[in-house]
Amino acid sequence: MGGCLPDFAGWSGYSSIAALSINPGIDVMGHSGLARLVSPIAAIDACSGLRDILRGLMFPGGSHNTGEASVINKAFAAVLACAVHFISNAVEAAEIKILCASGMREVISELQPQLVRLVGQQVSISFGEAGDLRKRIQGGEIADVTVLPRIVLDQVMADGNVVPGTIIDVAQSSIGIGVRKNGPKPDISSADKFKQALLAAKAIVVTDPASGGVAGVHVADVFRRLGIMDQLTPKLKLTRGQRNAEFVARGEADIAVQLSNEIRIVPGIEFIPFSPEFERTFIFSAALGSNAKDANAARAILRFLAGPEAVAVVEAKGMDRVASR
Repeated sequence: MGGCLPDFAGWSGYSSIAALSINPGIDVMGHSGLARLVSPIAAIDACSGLRDILRGLMFPGGSHNTGEASVINKAFAAVLACAVHFISNAVEAAEIKILCASGMREVISELQPQLVRLVGQQVSISFGEAGDLRKRIQGGEIADVTVLPRIVLDQVMADGNVVPGTIIDVAQSSIGIGVRKNGPKPDISSADKFKQALLAAKAIVVTDPASGGVAGVHVADVFRRLGIMDQLTPKLKLTRGQRNAEFVARGEADIAVQLSNEIRIVPGIEFIPFSPEFERTFIFSAALGSNAKDANAARAILRFLAGPEAVAVVEAKGMDRVASR
């Protein structure tokens, strides 16, 4: 039966199924946009009809003793258990999966309920740093939609893991530092002043460049260009998938380095952009996965992400719409 194992001895499988069948309107998909179980009366009628069919097939003689009735009930439980098993597999297969870079966490999380309604299926989202997500995809993880910094998504396309021609630009954000609003504001307007501010800090939080997160990779390059990487290393706090400014807000660090939207979202923190010499703006884009389980639903999500409702959320979450390229 491919994993369908009803509990003949303890009746637990039948009890669970019976309880499920008499609960009105249970949403088997997890939300209202999909098929629901039938009403209590219809469910009871259907179950009674199935039991009668089994009784007629197994004991065509008519009346039955207690032993025969027990056999019928157990067979009935087996059929229902298998039905639930196959429904469960169908529900799992219907889920749309999005792999999303941490820099877009607030935007995509806010849009998730709308995406569910749009495609009429569950939409699961897995977040991570860009380089880590690329490695997961290279390792065989399947996603219907991938949302990454464009510079990394182009690499994923070169790997053959997103469909060419499906990439759409969703948002952009620049890099800078975060400090406490009620504290001193370091002057980072030039390379020398930036170097002095970094060396004066007791603790600095940055995204681990080994994660492939674009902010972490860029700031590591800036530290090297300033010639102070060795001096800064002992005071660096390396993170993955976190809001670095939260460490500053808690008093655990003096400076956080990250994208502007990730810094501004933390209460009590002020964002200061890098000087023109070190500034960098990163575009975040989305694309259809090469092995998408539901390409039509994934394309619908991409169209939505390119539309005005998504743009409104992008701006509300402190990011910018992408300038024309």
